[in-house]
Amino acid sequence: MQVESFKGFIEALAEDRVSKKVFLKSNTSEYTYGNLLTRIRRVSGAVKNCGISPGDNVVISVSDDFEMISCFLALLANGITVVLIDPDAKKERVKKILSTVSIHGWICSKENADAWELPETSLAFSVEAQTGSSSKLLNKLLKKETSLQKNTFEFYLKDIEESDDFRAVSNNEIAYIIFTSGSTGNPKGVPISHGNILAHLKTLSNQYELSQSSVIMNFLSLYHADGLVQGALLATYNHVSLIRPFKFEIAKIPHLLDAVYKFKVSHFVTVPTMLVLINKYSEGYEKCFETNDFKYLISSASFLESGLWNETVQRFQVKLVNVYGLTETVAGGLFAGPSPDSVIIGSVGKPVDCEAAIFDRDGRELGENVTGELGLKGDNVFKSYLNSDDNNFHQRFFMTGDLAFRDPSGIYYIKGRLKNVIIKGGINVYPEEIIEILNQHPDILEAHVFGQNDPIWGEKIYAAVVLEANRKLSPIDIIGYCQMHIESEKLPSAIYFVNSLPKGLSGKVQIDELRKTIAMSSVDDNGKSESIRTDIKKLAVKAFNTQIEDSDFSKHSSNIVGWDSLAHLSLATNVEDYFKIQLTTKDILGISTLEALESIVQKKVAGQ
Repeated sequence: MQVESFKGFIEALAEDRVSKKVFLKSNTSEYTYGNLLTRIRRVSGAVKNCGISPGDNVVISVSDDFEMISCFLALLANGITVVLIDPDAKKERVKKILSTVSIHGWICSKENADAWELPETSLAFSVEAQTGSSSKLLNKLLKKETSLQKNTFEFYLKDIEESDDFRAVSNNEIAYIIFTSGSTGNPKGVPISHGNILAHLKTLSNQYELSQSSVIMNFLSLYHADGLVQGALLATYNHVSLIRPFKFEIAKIPHLLDAVYKFKVSHFVTVPTMLVLINKYSEGYEKCFETNDFKYLISSASFLESGLWNETVQRFQVKLVNVYGLTETVAGGLFAGPSPDSVIIGSVGKPVDCEAAIFDRDGRELGENVTGELGLKGDNVFKSYLNSDDNNFHQRFFMTGDLAFRDPSGIYYIKGRLKNVIIKGGINVYPEEIIEILNQHPDILEAHVFGQNDPIWGEKIYAAVVLEANRKLSPIDIIGYCQMHIESEKLPSAIYFVNSLPKGLSGKVQIDELRKTIAMSSVDDNGKSESIRTDIKKLAVKAFNTQIEDSDFSKHSSNIVGWDSLAHLSLATNVEDYFKIQLTTKDILGISTLEALESIVQKKVAGQ
């Protein structure tokens, strides 16, 4: 199915053959396209009642997948621009975002609305978690109607007249604005038009060979392009099912691989970081993709290293599509696969429905096998940054900041980056944003942040800190401070204290010299203690960047600050190195508490 507007996009959901099909599946919930259309119509009615007009900007920051997608589509169908803000965003980031874009309404949790100090607007919806249930409530927040805050979304909408008077929106109008971390540390708004989205959804649909029986599994955040576009929008555009059963965690990798068969998945959209972990902890699941339904494993968001690509294909005997794109290109642009002539391991393939070219520093276009900056041009490429003087275009090509070359067969290869960006697990992190926060600490004289290559996450974030005279801070103190001001995925993986930052004549920090001055700290300079628990506690502190007490040993991993997939793997690796033991896949997946880890280590050590 191909549609030419979001009006047609939404109206097609009313067809009998579509409305009964499953739209969204999780382990606990299931919604049909009929459910989605009803919600879109009611939200549309509510939005119009609040006086929101086409072209107005409305913030969406909702954790619940169904609520987020239905509100997003309802706004787009009425010509309203969605301003996407991750629910985990910190106040400082939101404040900077709101300084660059005026908003006319918002849909988010009351907690965030208060914490972010969102302005009073005619449209102000609060989505709250219902006590004792995973469902969400959407309540209209009006100061004179505070009693409504206790009622469900359905309670508020039950008297709202559904509206299917969707607006015909031109392709040039802005559909959504998504903010990246700019090179100065300030969020940079990327406006994506209706035409950009529709053009790219058509490309993705054709490239992935989607059919009416396709089922897409995508765990990525709906507040990042690869989760939103290559998940929710791509599924809805093709009237196929979207599978989002749970948040990705190492311990749930077996459940993830079971889901491929359970939900008859045909396309699994993921990122290299997830592929590393899936390869590492998939013992016994090597044949999980060998079903009659499965078609393509799709890697996106960051560089796919050749070794990982080879390992994945050989282990699972699966067809893998490697996608290169940016937020500015909606999601993709170049594809290595599925067409055989574009699949060269280590490459990003060929441009599809767009043009690519390589330029030198003087703006001259380069020929084959010469490295320069990659430029992209096409209907999927945005026009310009929001309220910014940055000129990232040359001869109508968007200059990506990535260094690349093209071989004689038209295959492109990424060689590095011009931009000062750290890509951690597919998430772009600009060091300047973290440096700004660190330098605001009263006990820190100056700080610098840089990326360190990592086989699992692509890069880790390291911070070098110079303290003010006679001041004392621990790495945990600094991480705790950062947690109050920046999102978890931007937290430094390690903090190093240095006497000074090496600088050149221009005053710029010399990264290579800084790396040389940093001595990688050992887990415990004083050697092992007599207590396994004491040693595990020290290892956990290093992995989680937070203080650990004996009382924390019985807590589930989800209840310990800092215990995410990266920390889980770091802890397991540190334990192996420290105790000179080998943990099996079953051991690592079974570490749900520190007590469980302690028990595993005791048995391993006793058996040595």
